[in-house]
Amino acid sequence: KPQNKPDAETEPTTARVEMVDYKYSVDTENKSVTLLKYIGNDSTPTIPETVNGMNVTTIGNSCFKSSDITGVYIAKTVTTISTAAFNNCQNLKNVYFFIRYYHNKIICL
Repeated sequence: KPQNKPDAETEPTTARVEMVDYKYSVDTENKSVTLLKYIGNDSTPTIPETVNGMNVTTIGNSCFKSSDITGVYIAKTVTTISTAAFNNCQNLKNVYFFIRYYHNKIICL
């Protein structure tokens, strides 16, 4: 059975996130995703725009609490950063917000 080739801009991040980096919940009514807990080991993780075709809209309470991250890239679909999402992240120095793609590069604000 032939496989569809993934979208190069979103699939690698989405696939990695779904399998390893986050625990998440799905709001089936609003077709959105809340990230609950970061369980990856990247020092500068990326929050994807989508998981299973649904927009990631929320970084949940204490999602990154006490992690060793030094930075984070936040997708443009995120509209809510919950209470204490980055509580006790003592090494966190940089937060980047995706604003658009330009020639397969992500331009951040």
